[in-house]
Amino acid sequence: MTIEDTYGTRADLMPQSMIKLVKSPPGSERLLSWVGREGVEFLPLAEHERYERESLRAYPRLSDGSVAWGTLTPDPRIRSVDEDSVDPVDFVAEFTQSARDVVVLWGDITVPSVRMDGSTLSRYLSDIVASFPDFWMYLPAERIMLERSFDGVMTASHLPAHPSAG
Repeated sequence: MTIEDTYGTRADLMPQSMIKLVKSPPGSERLLSWVGREGVEFLPLAEHERYERESLRAYPRLSDGSVAWGTLTPDPRIRSVDEDSVDPVDFVAEFTQSARDVVVLWGDITVPSVRMDGSTLSRYLSDIVASFPDFWMYLPAERIMLERSFDGVMTASHLPAHPSAG
């Protein structure tokens, strides 16, 4: 299977509060399709790849997919904390609440990346945190990326000055 065949095929894995099932347009392969609720835009593959290239691929990565923060000089991190010491919802909201655009990249390519504003994100943030042990959020206008790693570390970072080849 190619990425084109796989990307975005499992929108049903997103928090149910963010999606709804609608009748597919005429000529579609399926009778019903998942769409984002008001303010939640599913990104097509080309936009997903663009945002991933601008954000996540700008960093060196570890084998588990998380960012290799310790290898970056200078260190672009704004803040990095263990989830045991901060509520992940509060951590993310601190950076996203007034953002014009927030792009959510999941740890699973079958789940479509989504774009929404910070106000819309605040309605779904608790469900996102409860549903996904790892994700990345990219704020294009602010040039900030947030990472929730599988090992429970929340990190906010400026994009590095010299992107990795990623």
